[in-house]
Amino acid sequence: MATITAKKRGGVEVSVEYNTGSTLQEKVDLFGEKVVEALADDALIVRLQAFMRPRIEKGETQEQIQAAVTSYKPGEGAHREPGAKAAATMLTIAEKFMKMTPEEQQAAVAELREQKRLREEAAAKAAAV
Repeated sequence: MATITAKKRGGVEVSVEYNTGSTLQEKVDLFGEKVVEALADDALIVRLQAFMRPRIEKGETQEQIQAAVTSYKPGEGAHREPGAKAAATMLTIAEKFMKMTPEEQQAAVAELREQKRLREEAAAKAAAV
């Protein structure tokens, strides 16, 4: 059993227990091979896109990206570019931010600005010493 939590834009949060299966075979038994295969394909596509985005940002050509993708295997950290984890983290943060209410977004931005101000203040004090 897994606890699955969903949050509505108004801040209402609900958690439920749901049997997702603890092994591949259990997942196939519960949902069927076609469903498990489709979900795996969806997840693979999302990960592959996350692998490609930093390369696009760096200005790599279609051919360079294709060459990198050809040897890509999900879950193998050796294929990750420096900064790829940070890019994936930023994507996750952006996705979560877009699911927030406008009020929650404003509060998050205010908190980030305050943290930045405190870091800059601390750096200025350290530089003055």
